[in-house]
Amino acid sequence: MIPIAKYIDFWTRVNIKLPEIKRLLFVHNETELANLMGNVKASEPILIVIIPSADSSEIDKDDIRDMTAGMLFMVVKIDSKNRTPDVEKKVMTDMQNLIAAIKFLLHRETTDCEAEMHDYFEGTNFSSMHCDPERNLVGCDGWSLLFEIGDPFWTFTEDELIELFPNIND
Repeated sequence: MIPIAKYIDFWTRVNIKLPEIKRLLFVHNETELANLMGNVKASEPILIVIIPSADSSEIDKDDIRDMTAGMLFMVVKIDSKNRTPDVEKKVMTDMQNLIAAIKFLLHRETTDCEAEMHDYFEGTNFSSMHCDPERNLVGCDGWSLLFEIGDPFWTFTEDELIELFPNIND
């Protein structure tokens, strides 16, 4: 599984590279998201990143991997009084463009060996990517993106683990 600090750092960098995204939220679930939406202005593009989960798979004892399940939403809060077909079309178009830019940045991170987060995102499975339109997700419209990242089973090197947990080898 990708270290959560690196995952958050990556999406923070995406937010900086795409200033059209006015707000970045990290949440665990829809309940938490609903509680945060009261502070969000209508028509403000929001990147919502779900804290990822992971499943492990074992081909054999020497080949164990984690599959990190990534999920994000690129949405805009829409005031129900201003919801019209034209507003919906513009929101869906604008958010789809931002999803395309996010996918581009993710792809660049996986293919550019010099990219800062390359080691963490190189296992991104682009054939696993799935986009869905989102309508009225806690008052927002836009798109969701699901994807998988195959990581080495050991999120940390042995030296990093020993530094974090000095007694691990005892």
